[in-house]
Amino acid sequence: MKIDLSLAASVILMAMIDGLGTVAAAGTLDGLSGTVDTTTKQSNVCPAHGLHMAKRQVEIQYGLPAFRNPQPDHQIREREFPFGVALYLGGCVVSSDSPKYALVYVCAQCELAAKKWVEIHTKR
Repeated sequence: MKIDLSLAASVILMAMIDGLGTVAAAGTLDGLSGTVDTTTKQSNVCPAHGLHMAKRQVEIQYGLPAFRNPQPDHQIREREFPFGVALYLGGCVVSSDSPKYALVYVCAQCELAAKKWVEIHTKR
């Protein structure tokens, strides 16, 4: 059984493990597997790099994220690496029936660009 999530209720934060984040809306929730599928009705071509993206299943992390590294603003993320995501954050409210995994698109070039951005902007 798949449940469509409303846009207002499904805004989920996604963030890089190394500290980058972006905002995206979830697509559908498969009630049997407990997986949020953010790839439904979405192109698999990265708008920033024109490359076909891979689907990746990631564990949803709940709670308030603490970022160790500098954060790019939303416009930079959307323009330079909109699909450089290695972690999916599910918000602060978690219950026994909260989904455990998310299926997301990831662009290899976005991941490289995001990593490079952090390296350049991290004070040593």
